[in-house]
Amino acid sequence: MQEIKKEVETIYPNAKFVLFIYDNYVSQSNEFDIQAIKNLGIDVIKLNEISTIDFSNEKYQTFESHPNGKAWQEIVPLLGKELDL
Repeated sequence: MQEIKKEVETIYPNAKFVLFIYDNYVSQSNEFDIQAIKNLGIDVIKLNEISTIDFSNEKYQTFESHPNGKAWQEIVPLLGKELDL
């Protein structure tokens, strides 16, 4: 993974990489994986920690419980603030 990170930084030196987690449940094993991702310099944002959206509510879901456009309309301004954009 370090080699991939180095190559990406060469191609996109000013890029900021972010992983969004929108599930309300993160297991202990997932927390370990999240820390490994953070160690690579990738920001991890748990959307349920910056928003009040109930991602289990069908009005915010597309296929397979992914956030839909309505959810993203609420999330994007919060991400801008969280990422200081």
